Amino acid sequence: MGSLSWTQVDVLDAGTAFGRVPMEQSDAKTVCSDDVVKHALELLKEALQGYLRANCKRVVSMAKLAGQSRVRIELYGPFRYFTSTEEFPRFTDALNTIIECMGIESVCRALGCIDFSRHSEDDRLWYLVYEVSKLEELCRDIEAL
Repeated sequence: MGSLSWTQVDVLDAGTAFGRVPMEQSDAKTVCSDDVVKHALELLKEALQGYLRANCKRVVSMAKLAGQSRVRIELYGPFRYFTSTEEFPRFTDALNTIIECMGIESVCRALGCIDFSRHSEDDRLWYLVYEVSKLEELCRDIEAL
């Protein structure tokens, strides 16, 4: 999948209306081998790609109509497109592995976003932020697949 990149916009993603998925805290020690991290990142990218395939045009259109330069995507949207594996049965397992092993800045670079954050330290809900222009580019790349 191509590099992902988005920007801050107050466009609600489709999942927001149906509830939120908190990122769970785990006491388990994360194994950060290259293969494990690569697998977790690929699963996250595939979930994000599935979300974008279904919602990209709508989100970009809404952002443009509102005159916004950035789009914020709550990870609830891609969560619904996650395909579990034996190693990562839950979306949050893959996400937590990526965050713990790569660090937040590296996650953002890998996904092509300009920000990957939460509203506050107490908030367990993560958001990806992309420039609208980058989101349009991602939409074209996904349509070409």
